[in-house]
Amino acid sequence: MTAWQSIRLDDPVDPDASDADIVYAAGDARTRGRIHGTVAAKKIAANVALIDRIIADHPGFTRADFDELVARNRPFATAQDPDLAEIVAGIADGAGQPEDRIWGLNLPAHFLLGRIPQECSQLYLGPGRAEGSFLTKTRDFRDDRSFAQVAVVTDHGDGLRTIAGHTAGSVTWPGSGLTSHGVAYSTSGVWSDRVRADPARADSAWLLFNGDLIARTARSAREFAALADAQSRIVGINLVTADADAAYGVELTATASSIRAAEGGRLIRTNHYVTTEDEFGAIGPREAEYENTFRRERFLADETADEGAARELADVIRIMEAAPICREAEPGSGSVSEYTSVADITRGTFAIRFAG
Repeated sequence: MTAWQSIRLDDPVDPDASDADIVYAAGDARTRGRIHGTVAAKKIAANVALIDRIIADHPGFTRADFDELVARNRPFATAQDPDLAEIVAGIADGAGQPEDRIWGLNLPAHFLLGRIPQECSQLYLGPGRAEGSFLTKTRDFRDDRSFAQVAVVTDHGDGLRTIAGHTAGSVTWPGSGLTSHGVAYSTSGVWSDRVRADPARADSAWLLFNGDLIARTARSAREFAALADAQSRIVGINLVTADADAAYGVELTATASSIRAAEGGRLIRTNHYVTTEDEFGAIGPREAEYENTFRRERFLADETADEGAARELADVIRIMEAAPICREAEPGSGSVSEYTSVADITRGTFAIRFAG
């Protein structure tokens, strides 16, 4: 892993300060996209090539099938987010990639192909368990199917600033983020062989949950949770959102939701549903078939069991760097932590480190 880097929400958003890991994007939508594409061109090229390899893993599903699904989803996506077409065009221009390949990164149809080998973990610690409010996340993927990541710091020009961890070349499915409204969020997939995606809904739903769109709107964690519930989607997700006053775990299937407030200053989510009733129990993974998601949940619970502790950023980082949370810390896991992030909501900072 690379060294930790810390980004403040009140730092200047200077595109000239961008590097291969952190993109500072300002200007109109196309300009912001072009900055992203130019700075992250090598990572974007690797991610475009990886999509082709993932498609090749699925006999009977061709590149033409993938492109057709993305094309059907585009009118819905651009109606929901009018800036998206300009951002995608800018990324393609800056990265020197065909525009349809960048659409494929932003409307990730490969997530509909079946169980995805992700092992992401999320932990919220608030008053009573930490010195402030922290939301931390690992974004993990199978090591030979790992996407290159970037942090994108965006000045939206209307007083809003956002920081988010993105797959390079995409802006629609961040793994985690923090906004100048004081709202943090993180996600992890829920994967089992019983999850069934319906591609027929591609003209009326996001192929994968779009946290960036909600982050630009929500003024509180409660509002973020409500907007997540309302978002039309083809597959579900586990989401944690927090602000200085509250935190919520939002469990989503394609059609159902379960929203729970944090209790005792803590929330933990990995790759299974905590809710076991109805559709959640029917499609969620069981421990016998996906033991590691439950093992990571228990580890986080044990590490944060003592109420009244005044954990600081260094304590949170120590927990997230340990096995089994950081998959690279566990030899033979077969997974890589694409990035680990910690949103310090109280102080308005976003710390991140990348696979390296």
